[in-house]
Amino acid sequence: MHERALAPEAEREWPGSASRSAAGAVGGSAASLLQLQRTAGNRAVGALLERRQTRGSCGARAGTARVQRSVGEWFDEIGETISETFDETLKSAKTKLEILTDLTSFPPCPEELGTALLLPGLVDWLDNEGLEAVRNEGEILSRTKKPSGGDRGATRLLKQVLHAWGCEKLRRDLLPKHGSEGPFGPETQEAVKQFQLWSWLPVDGVVGPQTLAALDKQMGVRPSSRVPAVVGGSDEEGKSNWSVFRSPAAHIYFKTDEFLLDADDERILDAMAAEMSSPRRGTKDITLEVVGYADKRADVWHNVILSETRAETVADYLYEQLKDSVNVKIKTAKPKGELERPQVGDTEEELRPFRRVDVYVVEETFRERPPDPTCLEPTTQWKARLRNMQGFGVGATASVDIEMAHPDSTGTRWRMTYKFAEFGVEISPEIPGLPVTPSVSGDSDLVPFSTSVPLAITEFDGSAEYIGASAAVGSGASVERLTLKGVVDHGADEVDIVFSGPSTGASVGVSASIYGELTHMKPCEEIRSP
Repeated sequence: MHERALAPEAEREWPGSASRSAAGAVGGSAASLLQLQRTAGNRAVGALLERRQTRGSCGARAGTARVQRSVGEWFDEIGETISETFDETLKSAKTKLEILTDLTSFPPCPEELGTALLLPGLVDWLDNEGLEAVRNEGEILSRTKKPSGGDRGATRLLKQVLHAWGCEKLRRDLLPKHGSEGPFGPETQEAVKQFQLWSWLPVDGVVGPQTLAALDKQMGVRPSSRVPAVVGGSDEEGKSNWSVFRSPAAHIYFKTDEFLLDADDERILDAMAAEMSSPRRGTKDITLEVVGYADKRADVWHNVILSETRAETVADYLYEQLKDSVNVKIKTAKPKGELERPQVGDTEEELRPFRRVDVYVVEETFRERPPDPTCLEPTTQWKARLRNMQGFGVGATASVDIEMAHPDSTGTRWRMTYKFAEFGVEISPEIPGLPVTPSVSGDSDLVPFSTSVPLAITEFDGSAEYIGASAAVGSGASVERLTLKGVVDHGADEVDIVFSGPSTGASVGVSASIYGELTHMKPCEEIRSP
């Protein structure tokens, strides 16, 4: 089946109901204040480590003559840092409570306005040079400072979005005196503070890149997910590629203003389709979603049509390769055009990562097939690796490699790949000044574990529980635990496996328990020595 459908856009969740009274909103913020207090210690330890690292890099002698310090001195210094950070946290929380209380000073939106205030035109919003200076070059827009080159209509566009957002989300007229007219004055500054507060941003009344990114979301602009620091490395150089262990599973790149596949693109899609339709994989039904993009050059609506055409080209090609082997359904998401921002640079080379189609595997089911008897020798000694754990606030997905720790009676070690997937709740206290983003853990090291009774490598499917802790600003570390519960059905005790590895995103926190299921993703395969 070849389906064309628009994927629904995710709705943004807000900290509270728009109809909630100011008193209720202030009372409800007590939990947020408590949360801020609880995270103060974590930030204090980070500040202490940063302070010590800076201190140790001041001269060569610091690295060669380490001074032993007592445990008491360590705790004294940590205590001082916690106290300083806690004071800063309380001050920030007090400021936010005051701004939240000030919400009552804004009048309700007039009935004639209701929630029907129109956002500015997308073309005007994306092409405004003042906003682009903030978005791409890190400049700011405030009462006292304008982007280089002047305002150029940026304030008017900003006020239109704030006005519409206030009426829609808070049922309050944040610009009752001047509306979208006039300069960036005190009224605009207070409106920006309300927007920042409800967007979990630092509250300063200044529109910088982070605040503009949140405003972009109100306009339907998608945050850039793949902006290379240096163009020319691995898949960022614009070479089409795919991997069964990654989401999206494939990136197909295009030349400027083109939508046809070249020989390399077809080779990549052929390889992807061959894997998905191979008897070894055993796919029965598969649902794919393709999403098209364009760089910021040319007209906005031209780029929307171009990105849609690119997605259709990839969808049609994949369908032709898969239709005779598996039951395939392919959905084309709403075309993104140039809505992925910021797009830094102006040349074809710099903007190459934005001219692409992403292919996602939405759902895949497998045929029932007899187990391979060559890999079923039971044992109690195992190793596991967690691959590409992705947390999105409402759940997590990952693949798990389980392999024999020692060769079987034939001298062969075997590996089997399972898929973990389910929805739960992810709790991630935000770092002040950074929006909470999806957290992604890289591949862990192989972790040894044992089972209470001998099991075959195919007997780890069934229910499982995931919990993870991470600390990342761009990149960092994570510690994750996966509890295998399905082994109980085969007479074994539950198994806890603790993984550690790198992570990316902007979060500090611990996820709640996410209950999911391990299913066979790939049949067992022989582990060959390099």
